[in-house]
Amino acid sequence: MDGGHVRERRDRSPEIAEIRRAVVMGEIPEPDGGRGAPDWVSRTFDQDYGRTFPR
Repeated sequence: MDGGHVRERRDRSPEIAEIRRAVVMGEIPEPDGGRGAPDWVSRTFDQDYGRTFPR
């Protein structure tokens, strides 16, 4: 956003779908470390948008 105006839009759906598939297939570890991992709730409900995904 720039002064309330959208400057760019990106559909990241295909990338995220591939990450989900790879996690489910066990090809990459779950980015959050799973529901039993320490601090799962705070990471899951964090609203700072700073979370990154593996590439």
